[in-house]
Amino acid sequence: MPRKKACLLMPSGPKQDLARKHLFILLCDPVTQEQKVLLATISSVKPDREYDDTCILEAGDHRFIKKKSYVVYALCRILTQEQLENGVRQGVFVPRDPIDDALLARILDGLMQSPYTPPMIKDFYTTHVI
Repeated sequence: MPRKKACLLMPSGPKQDLARKHLFILLCDPVTQEQKVLLATISSVKPDREYDDTCILEAGDHRFIKKKSYVVYALCRILTQEQLENGVRQGVFVPRDPIDDALLARILDGLMQSPYTPPMIKDFYTTHVI
């Protein structure tokens, strides 16, 4: 059963690279009657691209993070527990070690601060999670 702080590698690459996966972090336990979960993704900082600096992660903040990265609040997702379990079962989503409480707190703090977090995501968080 999916739980907050769990991490998954999930497809998120561009259309020309559908096999590319990014780290996604479950920001809450399943909520609502539909058992929905809020997820945030992580991407590495690239010197030639703009990025959301609301929540920066450094190498070592999680075993999977090897270089300076950031939470891409603009790409947060809401999926159901069933979708996550099916993705893992089918090998499309790859489980990774969970994050710690301190990192979860930083990410959740940034969720409401980031100007890039979609209103629908902020609404879901304030209505169902906190």
